[in-house]
Amino acid sequence: MVPLTSLANRVPPRRAPVRGLPATTAVALAFALVLGACGGADPAPASDVPPAADAPATPAPAPAPPSAAGPTPAPSPAPGTTPTTPTPTPGDPAPAPADPPVDGDDPPRAPGVDEPTLTTARSSADATHTLPAIPVLRAVRTGVQPGADRLVFEFDGDGLPAWSIEYVDRPQYECGSGEAVRLRGDAWLQIRFTGAAAHTEAGEGTSGPRRRTLDMANLLELARICDFEGEVTWIAAVARPDGYTPRTLSAPARLVVDIAH
Repeated sequence: MVPLTSLANRVPPRRAPVRGLPATTAVALAFALVLGACGGADPAPASDVPPAADAPATPAPAPAPPSAAGPTPAPSPAPGTTPTTPTPTPGDPAPAPADPPVDGDDPPRAPGVDEPTLTTARSSADATHTLPAIPVLRAVRTGVQPGADRLVFEFDGDGLPAWSIEYVDRPQYECGSGEAVRLRGDAWLQIRFTGAAAHTEAGEGTSGPRRRTLDMANLLELARICDFEGEVTWIAAVARPDGYTPRTLSAPARLVVDIAH
């Protein structure tokens, strides 16, 4: 057996605990020593140039004041281009309407001259043409005027033949054949031209249809009953023997008869 004293001598002596820095601090210190031993590069020095400041915003140019001389005229279109008409925008004033057309058979109103008045009596006038050839009736027109039915007899040449207007009784007769002409209405206004013609030298009519149905307010029918030996006669059949107004016009020569309605 081994004696107890010998066992006691073999047990290693107990070491005293090391007192010092905490474990985390020691690790950090050791890591710093290692970096210093490796000769790491120094950190880059801070730049001495200050960072550039943001550039100030450039203000927008102020609008030009309106010119006292008025609006700037629109530029002329380039050669070879077709100018376009600007489209009006809503709210723009509407253009003024055009003047109404003037009736070419409306007699002018001369200042200081008395206007013809309505009459039921006979009216007449001498010829006004100066050329040797007799005037030829070129057109007979009808129309409506305020308060009247209108007849227009237009001649060529520089003036009118002699004319007369009057209410007549029926029946009326063709001047060449003597045949009776029956017309509607309750009165018949006769318009006669002396020293005139309503046909060409070849015998063709120049004043349109010889008989016309009109059915106007008062004027119902119109018929030519004579075109023979320098006499041209028309009959206007009317519903009532109201007054009429004769007027003469020139360039071209015309006789205008307004029958009241």
